[in-house]
Amino acid sequence: MPISTLIFQGLNQNCDHLSSIRNMLYDQTASKFIISVAYARVNGVEQLRDLLLNNNNKITAYVGIANGVTSYQALYNLLSYGVNVFGIHMGSDSRIYHPKIYSSISQDKMRVIVGSANLTFSGLNENIEISCDMTLDNNEPNERKNINDIINTFSNLDKNFPNNVFHITDEAILKKMLNEGHLENELIKKSAKITGHSTTYAPNAIIIPPFPKFNTRQRPLRRVIENNFAQTRLGEAWKSKALTERDLNIPKALGTNPTGSMFFNKGQLENIDQRHYFRDIVFGNLGWNNDTSSLSKMHLERAFAYFEIIINGTSYGEFKLKLTHDSRTDSPSYLQRNSMTQVHWGEAKPLISRVELLGKIAVLYHVKNDHYQLSIN
Repeated sequence: MPISTLIFQGLNQNCDHLSSIRNMLYDQTASKFIISVAYARVNGVEQLRDLLLNNNNKITAYVGIANGVTSYQALYNLLSYGVNVFGIHMGSDSRIYHPKIYSSISQDKMRVIVGSANLTFSGLNENIEISCDMTLDNNEPNERKNINDIINTFSNLDKNFPNNVFHITDEAILKKMLNEGHLENELIKKSAKITGHSTTYAPNAIIIPPFPKFNTRQRPLRRVIENNFAQTRLGEAWKSKALTERDLNIPKALGTNPTGSMFFNKGQLENIDQRHYFRDIVFGNLGWNNDTSSLSKMHLERAFAYFEIIINGTSYGEFKLKLTHDSRTDSPSYLQRNSMTQVHWGEAKPLISRVELLGKIAVLYHVKNDHYQLSIN
């Protein structure tokens, strides 16, 4: 039977994951190490720096990305210390790569620490985390099978799921992942909690692999960041309340003529003036122009932006949509402090005008320049 102990970090004194993992990495007989975590931050990686360097080219790390936690800096340091790094993207904003395993492999045995600790400072030291630290004997048939299963599962991960598992071989790949929003930048302070994952959705069944493909039609949601160099707000810019027939352009009754647009109202935001916030902050960088088609419309400002529409984690592509802002400050709507800015659904209307989306929540992300993401979950 395997020799095992339990790590009760935060519950028992002098019991932490960092000590156990460092002890494992000291094993001079090991020919290979495997690390698999959901999250990695630079303050976790740096606690193992000396041992990562000493085991140069022996360690392979499988790290979840596009989850709002794993950072460019963490993977950059792993790469620079000689670790073979793979980033794993689940292809959906509602699912994450979550297994945490630290293992050493030698000719006669495998030591495995499997539990809840991520490669972060809190995960290795401060959080309440529990793991099983066990040693498997390669000479025992049942234990040898488990050893082979672990080795084969991870060594074939990129072959079995080529659309989700990315071999990170150089800094250029990391920069591309950062620029596309798959990695966090620890140098940028977040201005609010991450809201890319639903806190209310409870699936009826656990979905097992194959993973959904990650391609140009499935992209991660951009996370909330604070930009100190522009007035325009980046990251999460707006979160709706439960979507209504009016928002989704669903006729309430026979003969009702939907407007084809939706006003950006206050939603779940606090302390904003919805009359100005969307025109001046969220869409302030767009090229707004007054409607000159007639004198009666001169007070209407028009602009265009690109919206990638994501519904339940699947991207349906990017649409060039028109925005309208009523610039009058003496109208009844303005005096009643109503919203003055709306988006016209245009070619995206068939995606939006669906009964099954009633009651769901829309989140608007500003990606860059005139590009936005609208996620409905």
